[in-house]
Amino acid sequence: MELKGSIHGIPLILILILIFSNIGSLANGTIEANFTGTWTESLEDRDGDGSAEALVIGVDIDVYVPGSYGIFGSVNDGEIVSNSGLVSLGLGRHRIDLKFPGADIITRGTSGQYDIKLELYTSDPGSNARSREIKTKESYDPTDFERGEGFPGTSVTVEGPEVLINNPLVEIRINTTRPLLVFSYPGELSKTTRAALECISLVAYDDQDGNTAYDPGVDTVKYSTDLARDVDWKMNLDLSRGFRIDLQGMAPMRRTGSPSLVAWASLTITMDSTTIDPQGSSQKFDIDIELFQPLDSDGIAIVQELRDESGGHEFQYSESDPYKTISLVDPSGKVNGMYTWVDEILIGEASADTLSSAKTGHRLDEDTAMVVFSYPLNGDTLQVFHDPRVGMDPKMPEIRGEDPFLSNRPLLMGAGFLLGASLVIGAVIITRLRRRW
Repeated sequence: MELKGSIHGIPLILILILIFSNIGSLANGTIEANFTGTWTESLEDRDGDGSAEALVIGVDIDVYVPGSYGIFGSVNDGEIVSNSGLVSLGLGRHRIDLKFPGADIITRGTSGQYDIKLELYTSDPGSNARSREIKTKESYDPTDFERGEGFPGTSVTVEGPEVLINNPLVEIRINTTRPLLVFSYPGELSKTTRAALECISLVAYDDQDGNTAYDPGVDTVKYSTDLARDVDWKMNLDLSRGFRIDLQGMAPMRRTGSPSLVAWASLTITMDSTTIDPQGSSQKFDIDIELFQPLDSDGIAIVQELRDESGGHEFQYSESDPYKTISLVDPSGKVNGMYTWVDEILIGEASADTLSSAKTGHRLDEDTAMVVFSYPLNGDTLQVFHDPRVGMDPKMPEIRGEDPFLSNRPLLMGAGFLLGASLVIGAVIITRLRRRW
């Protein structure tokens, strides 16, 4: 016997309540995130030699509640594993990359299509991980890979006049024609959290106010060069063991008042895979200055400019002994980018092997900051070594993705609620009318 106002014995009002309560739970975040069932596969060949350093599986997920999410993957019951780490994601569809190291694939000798178990987890240790099992679309063999070195998840590519270092939490672009570094969060966030650091000039000076630092407009400039206009820069890129990038320029230091008198200096900026911090969020770089003859000056200084290229940020200076930092801060007060250094340097004649101290100064403007590193020239000093660091805060801002159905659509969800309420009320009225009949 079928009841009136029901579908196969199930009250219509109960069905409607179940349907719309599920929509409400989705909107309210009961389901925080889930796999879409789609993924991509690619081989990462950083040095372009035909052998890949990693197998990259890009896993698509839908996020219904903003938060920090990560994916853990294991090949063939744990033979090879990869962990993306936590990434802050906003509402929408996102892709999280898992990189399975070529070295592990070679060691295990794993061939064919790979069975991969995926686990989607959050920053909440009490939440239950969602899991899914996939099989790679392509077959792979250990001969496809090589044992790459460097920080896990780091890739280095050449893109026109730039070399791109892409780490899980920071993207750094090094210009090959001038001493310019652009650093940001990777991927979608690179346009909204980007800063540029450029070395503007190299100056040999006489200290007039006794503070040993170079003070523009106060101290006497003896020799100088414009590092963008006057220097021919050459880059050497070595990807044989991790990566090493050397940007070197021969700088003509022209005498003030006598530009035909030139003292030569070499300036080299170096980055390599051994100086990425353990979190993968910052990169140290070396500044090496070599003078080809002693200069009759008290010191030599590098004048740098830090620029907010994303807009809407401001620069703030802070000290936490021994570190000095200029931070890129967004309107909410969150620190995104950082330029950090210590005053400790190495100087010397034949090599930089003697500890010394730099004098550093800065001036903050609305969307730029001038930073000056001043190095003492004691006697026959010909070599100077300094190693500052650029990076991003490990806690990334939220990323907005492509909206799946009902995600970030309050009007649509509101209309759904009203429609559901109308149907429920209508079902109740119909049921009561039928009972009267």
